[in-house]
Amino acid sequence: MIGLLVEGFSSALLPCSLTLAVPALAVAFASRTESTAGLIGFAASLLGFSWLRFSDRAEELPRLTIAALLAVGTVVVVLPVIRRLDAVSALGGLLVGIAAAALWEPCVGAEFGGLLDDLPTRGGLGMAMFAIYLAGVTAPIIAAGIALHFVPDVITLPIRPVMLVSGVVVLTALAFTVAIGQQDQILAQLTRLST
Repeated sequence: MIGLLVEGFSSALLPCSLTLAVPALAVAFASRTESTAGLIGFAASLLGFSWLRFSDRAEELPRLTIAALLAVGTVVVVLPVIRRLDAVSALGGLLVGIAAAALWEPCVGAEFGGLLDDLPTRGGLGMAMFAIYLAGVTAPIIAAGIALHFVPDVITLPIRPVMLVSGVVVLTALAFTVAIGQQDQILAQLTRLST
């Protein structure tokens, strides 16, 4: 299990993991003070849907469904500007996490490759092992989310509008890219750069 975590950490530094890092950081920035709730929703759905997908328990999502999840997730993440509800940010993060899980093409090393081969037959233990690998891959995202909470309000208050706009722009661009079918070329390029 330690091997999976270490392999996850090393994969976090590869371009193929940008499929997870970019939308997660966009959720954190767009939801600003509710970034913890947004990232928890993102991580929960990323784990759940990725595990379902890679253990052959879920069908591939059509690209327009993924684009819709990203678009609705973006709108939902922005809603706390009006309502200030952590639950709203969590729901937005959840939707974006499902989309990221559907797009993710992981960097597969020996440990994770062995897990993927046996994942359909491992049940709960397989999900726990998958979670360990995912914890390593998402470590930079988790660290960035934690770091946002240690930045004093004096610094973040003036840049919150910039954070909101940058998060929304990234998520909207990602939704548009998926809607027009360009995500495959981007993912192929990231995978090529990772090897």
